[in-house]
Amino acid sequence: MYFSKMALAVGCALCVSVSSANAALVLVAGSPASGNDSEAALLADFGITTTQLGRINTPGTIEDGAVDASAVFSVSPDDGAQAGTFSYDLTGTDYQLDFVVLKGGGDYSVFTLMAGADPFVGSMLAWAMNETGITVGSGRIPNLSHITFYGSRAAPVPLPAAAPFFISGLIGAGALRHRRRKSGGKAA
Repeated sequence: MYFSKMALAVGCALCVSVSSANAALVLVAGSPASGNDSEAALLADFGITTTQLGRINTPGTIEDGAVDASAVFSVSPDDGAQAGTFSYDLTGTDYQLDFVVLKGGGDYSVFTLMAGADPFVGSMLAWAMNETGITVGSGRIPNLSHITFYGSRAAPVPLPAAAPFFISGLIGAGALRHRRRKSGGKAA
């Protein structure tokens, strides 16, 4: 009985996932690019094949892509739309976040999550237009036009390495229970 409880505790511990809420954005080489961001533009300008998950325009209109953007993404710009934060939770969707595009003026810049960042859940990630390389007129940094989120279908979650031990523990507990029941509840 002790072994089966231990196996259950180990199995449950393996189900817990750790997420990084402090992920940083990394500017993709070649940014900024001129024009409007789209799946076709990302392919042409950066060689990136991706799917638009959703777009949030300032002052706050939301456009769905492959997911319900209003349920998945949240953007909080400062008063001048020069900086702010965004959050995402793709749990329960088939997608992971791969790229974040900031658009201002006639250009856009592509960012990816820093290595090790959780592509499914992130909160309060900072963005700033002065980090995009985008300028208009005589070098003025434009306000944010919109943030577009791009991603890909998530890879299936592999069976944890300890799963065979967990399953064998369940089988052993069942066999022990069957044996005790067969012997009339007496310990062997």
